[in-house]
Amino acid sequence: MKTLAAFASLILVPTLLGQLPTPTLDTVFPPGGKAGTEAIVQLSGTDLDDVRSLRFSHPGITGAPVLLPAGAFWPEARADGLKFRVVIGKDVPPGIYEVRTAGGDGLSTGRMLHVSAPEGPPEILHPGAPHTALLSPLPLELEQVVTGRVAAQQSNYHRITLRRGERVIAKVMATKLDSRLDARIAILDSTERELVAERATGERDPQLDFTASADGAYVVMVHDLLYRGGDPYAYRLVVSRAPSVDAVFPLAAKLGTRQTFTVVGRNLPGGAPWSDPHWQSLTVAVDVPAAPVPVALDGLKPGHSIAPRHALKLPWGDTFPCGITALPVALEESALSGAILEAPIEVSGKIDFPGNVDAFRFAAKAGLTYEVEAISYRQGLDTDLALAVQRVNGEKLEAVGESDDLFPTISVGLDTRIRDPGLTFKAAADGVYQVELRNLGDSYGPGQGYRLVVRQASPGLTLFAAEERSHLLLNQAAPGAPSLAPGHRSGIRVIAMRSGGLTGPIRLTVKGLPPGVSAPPSVIWPQSAEGRIVLEAAPDAAPWQGHIEIIGECAGVIQNAVSGSLKWSVADMTKERTNSRLGSGMPLAVCAVEAPRLRIDVVPEAGQIELGKDLTFKIKVERKGAVKGAITVTPSGLPGFTKPPTVTIAEKDSEASLKVPFRPDNINRPGEGNGTVVFLASAIAPAYRSHPENVAKLETWKGLQDAAIAKLDPKDAEAQKAGAAARADLTRLLTAAKERELPFTVTSAPVDLTIIDPAKKKP
Repeated sequence: MKTLAAFASLILVPTLLGQLPTPTLDTVFPPGGKAGTEAIVQLSGTDLDDVRSLRFSHPGITGAPVLLPAGAFWPEARADGLKFRVVIGKDVPPGIYEVRTAGGDGLSTGRMLHVSAPEGPPEILHPGAPHTALLSPLPLELEQVVTGRVAAQQSNYHRITLRRGERVIAKVMATKLDSRLDARIAILDSTERELVAERATGERDPQLDFTASADGAYVVMVHDLLYRGGDPYAYRLVVSRAPSVDAVFPLAAKLGTRQTFTVVGRNLPGGAPWSDPHWQSLTVAVDVPAAPVPVALDGLKPGHSIAPRHALKLPWGDTFPCGITALPVALEESALSGAILEAPIEVSGKIDFPGNVDAFRFAAKAGLTYEVEAISYRQGLDTDLALAVQRVNGEKLEAVGESDDLFPTISVGLDTRIRDPGLTFKAAADGVYQVELRNLGDSYGPGQGYRLVVRQASPGLTLFAAEERSHLLLNQAAPGAPSLAPGHRSGIRVIAMRSGGLTGPIRLTVKGLPPGVSAPPSVIWPQSAEGRIVLEAAPDAAPWQGHIEIIGECAGVIQNAVSGSLKWSVADMTKERTNSRLGSGMPLAVCAVEAPRLRIDVVPEAGQIELGKDLTFKIKVERKGAVKGAITVTPSGLPGFTKPPTVTIAEKDSEASLKVPFRPDNINRPGEGNGTVVFLASAIAPAYRSHPENVAKLETWKGLQDAAIAKLDPKDAEAQKAGAAARADLTRLLTAAKERELPFTVTSAPVDLTIIDPAKKKP
């Protein structure tokens, strides 16, 4: 019998943005579970009209809708709202994985799910009241994971029994799980006195190190820093005696070698006191695999995971991310001894105390171009480093250059900062040069480690692909998984960072496209840091869901784009910060949905324009279906244009011209080069319904339900109550499925353009 999994979320009234409805998954609760178990999870979100299953970034995790059986008032089984039965395979490694809904409207935005190890006590849920009162904390065992949500103006309390001298680490996962919770955690004694506390940093979840001073019960308190609360404020808490690793030195190793590491952390088996009493250390020999073992998603920002890493397996079974290098590695202690380093070289070090400045010297040869960079933020650490390079001239130090952030800007929406410093310089003479490295913050310790790399300049390229919605106003930002209807186009924004002296245009291509979908190459201008790749589905393209790869090539350097997404929509970025994270890959869906038809085709009068002149673009518009009102067309990717010109096309018109002046003014600074321009058209469909077949089925059911209710005994109160409840449920489904206004944006095909500086013309 056909089920109603397609109606999994008709009870939600959608807010539509984009060319198609944009399924947005807001919460998954509980946001995790043990390997080898199953649980019922509750989802919430918008535009989840046709959800049929869940997709996870690990194939060992599956999810299917929970169905309510057919009955007197329901002729078929139907989905129980947005409840899903999630099964986590016993072989799924502990870690954090991404989950999306999948259905007729494509793939939703992602949310994170934590999988804990199968051993240990069963996981529990914090039910809220009465355990939001200090006098009635929820009993909690060591190593037990508790999942909860905090309410506004309240704290959640948990009771743990410890022995005198017992050292435990209390860890909260919230930010890592896309929760809105900025957690603060504290441990209280039996007199309600707060003994120790830690708070989130906005990017990191808190971790609390505590040693019991006496036998007895202690209370672990969790609340939001600003005492906000609700369904999006979920967390996972564990209080553990297990080893907790903070750092592994060196921070990088060669693949396929046997390497000796110093592990720094707490509760380490056989650990000796470290230089700081907060930590212990031990030395272990580890066989580094010949091929990198993927590091699980950790909820960090896209820029945190740019440096290649692999999961290093420690002797007691834990894994820890370690960088990958092909260079010889020197430890900070030996490199600071006064020795002159020979490039290429990598130094593995750390900030040992506030204000710590590490200085290293290396030999350079005249005429060679060197690259000096620190890798730390890109490897997932919290550092904000700066470096300076000087030439050693006798007793004098002559300034060569300074660097703070390699990529300081945050693109509109997606946070693509890279807070590592780096610079290139050409040695003016043979001799010794010095690089000074410091942390701009006051943090120190093993978590403030760095990799200092000195080598001849090597061109590099970093690309981020933004998973975001179209048709947003200035200063707005929102996540959105790309989707296509047959015959439609959609664009994906790509942010680029060139390094190591790399210059020139970046050619973008796509791999992994399904049959019927094409993506012509697109070019990011030499002076630009972003562009767009345009996807187009043929009119006969079949439904498809999966992941694609976006690849950039510049001057022989080839790099895959890293996908990133906002965690939450932002209505005004001038008043609210954006919070971004790494994704498990760029999703794409082709949906068999009748969407409003709006097509724009743009042809320039010429494919080449001189600076100082105007170029006119001819725009043709094709409307089909319920597309009403004027259409605003905006070019995206004009090089040096802060505020590009736009054109508005009236509803009665199908053609227009846009004249673009390629001359500098107070706002725009166009430059020469080759690149691609894409035109975006925004429109309104005032009476859009994505799944009219669902409405037709619900209307049929309404008739059957009317007949069933009419046959009820008017004196049977229970039967009448059940009939009224069924009618209310069906009415809610029909209301949610009504026609609604759909703002959406479509994309032109890429327009290739060459801009020439007439002052540089050959005579």
